[in-house]
Amino acid sequence: MGWYTPDFWLPKSGLFIETKGRFTAADRRKMVSVTEGNPDDRFVMLFMRDNKIHKRSSTTYTEWCTANGIECAVLEPKEEWL
Repeated sequence: MGWYTPDFWLPKSGLFIETKGRFTAADRRKMVSVTEGNPDDRFVMLFMRDNKIHKRSSTTYTEWCTANGIECAVLEPKEEWL
């Protein structure tokens, strides 16, 4: 068990925002663990770019999030988050 501190928390909406430039395998494992361990909370990801998860993969950051049930956006937060 470890600690998790989100980049941003919007208390009025109860939304936790995690921002990433680089989304490593360790980051991906952490986000799966955090979302599974806190099913009543809403976590979203905001990326600088929609890169591939690694050089040899065809999966992008947003595709990975969608497959893992995590809302995400690139460059700007979604209007409904705010």
